[in-house]
Amino acid sequence: MNQYKMREKIENFIAMSGATLLIAVGTYFFKFPNNFTFGGITGLAVLIAKTGLISAADFSFVANMSLLILGAVILGKKFVAKTAYCSVLLSVALSLFERIFPMNQPFTNQPMLEVMFAIALPALGSAILFNIGSSSGGTDIIAMILKKFTSVDIGRALVCSDIAITVAGFFIFDVKTGLYSCFGLIIRSFLVDSFIESLNLSKYFNVVCSNPEPICDYIVHSLGRGATICEAHGAFTGEQRYIIFTALNRQQAIKLRNFIKANDPSSFILISNTSEIIGKGFDGGNLIAGLGKHFRDVLVSKDPATVQLLEVSAGIKARYAKQAADCQVDFLYEALKIVEQCEMQYKVRMEKRLCIELALIKLCQINELKKKI
Repeated sequence: MNQYKMREKIENFIAMSGATLLIAVGTYFFKFPNNFTFGGITGLAVLIAKTGLISAADFSFVANMSLLILGAVILGKKFVAKTAYCSVLLSVALSLFERIFPMNQPFTNQPMLEVMFAIALPALGSAILFNIGSSSGGTDIIAMILKKFTSVDIGRALVCSDIAITVAGFFIFDVKTGLYSCFGLIIRSFLVDSFIESLNLSKYFNVVCSNPEPICDYIVHSLGRGATICEAHGAFTGEQRYIIFTALNRQQAIKLRNFIKANDPSSFILISNTSEIIGKGFDGGNLIAGLGKHFRDVLVSKDPATVQLLEVSAGIKARYAKQAADCQVDFLYEALKIVEQCEMQYKVRMEKRLCIELALIKLCQINELKKKI
């Protein structure tokens, strides 16, 4: 187990280093020389560099280090575990590139080609970091600080700041540069999502067969994966069938498909793409959404007249009514507010697990906080 953890840490370290260097290469060699202003701290650095007081690379270094120190003071040392390394490496890499490979003009006279590299390389790097629960710092640290002290919609605030920095490119540079920057801002978010889905892409199998043992034995012992079996009946024939559910990577999917074709050609196979397989079927977003629905149903059950609106069995309605009798209305309203805030932040936060943990802690402390008041 210790060897596995050590190997995982080494792989994560290599992935973080490679991803951060991708961001640095795309930013320094393609974004800075063309004055593209999309993207948080580096976009702001391009605007500041226009004043001639400091270069874009040096401003990025100063800004990232300042935010890192501020984050460590306000949020504690634990938050900087992965973010600190990536932020420092990005800042140092940009400064070294500036001194080793000074760029007075773009690589080519093809701005569309350059903007694609300025988007794609950092987007791929950000997707890799996101996939292992890290980030390159910058505005992500600002988001964490705002989250701790305010109830501001962080996602909307960050988007607005990115738009403002990008639009400033029209006035500080020219319309052509501003349009390319707007194009980069629009495409970047879609590209990051696409890269994340590609990195996590798996094949989800539904196999309908009459003899599941050979297939399951191959999945478990040859492919090293798990599977679930459910009994079923054919709608037309009425014959007993079994449905096997499993999720595999692309290489394993090809092997399983070929095995079933060769050994049980009468089986019906449905294969679909999925990029959201987490642990043992656990997804934080579903947890929060389920909590919100539960609190809403309990609130509806406070009134005997409205409990009939619940589309559940009589036994479940009775259980809801019992829970409603044990809960104060103020508690339910506060719980729904906490869950709603968590749902909105979960979609934009890099630290999704932290977002859920904080929401659960707040839910557990509702009554204690009321006592203090």
